[in-house]
Amino acid sequence: MDTGATYHVCPNRDWFSNSEKLDDCSVVMGDDRPCNIEGIGTVLIKMFDGMVRDLKKIRYVPQLKKNLISIGVLETLSPEISSRNGVLKMLRGSMVVMKGVRCNNLYCLKGTTVTRQVATSISSDDDFTRL
Repeated sequence: MDTGATYHVCPNRDWFSNSEKLDDCSVVMGDDRPCNIEGIGTVLIKMFDGMVRDLKKIRYVPQLKKNLISIGVLETLSPEISSRNGVLKMLRGSMVVMKGVRCNNLYCLKGTTVTRQVATSISSDDDFTRL
């Protein structure tokens, strides 16, 4: 989780649940080096509490070595982000939606990437289908 990142960025194409290709787009790294943005999409993440959340508008940049979750982007989505005693929390009301733990002066997300998700349907007596 990064306070200096403008976008969420991921170098692993296999983690995207959906994406669209982008042409002639780039992002400038902290060392002023441009890297090509090859796509944009959604990555599913299973959070510390077992809930699966989707991070949208993640840029696919294969030249990177690490994933970046932009704190600035999260601030636009959440009414409150707090940091205390080495734990960063994104809150919606009283619910903790996302949590990061400080390690080596960076906040590392408490969660795992969902790379394969199976949708199942259950039919009810009301002729509704639930996924």
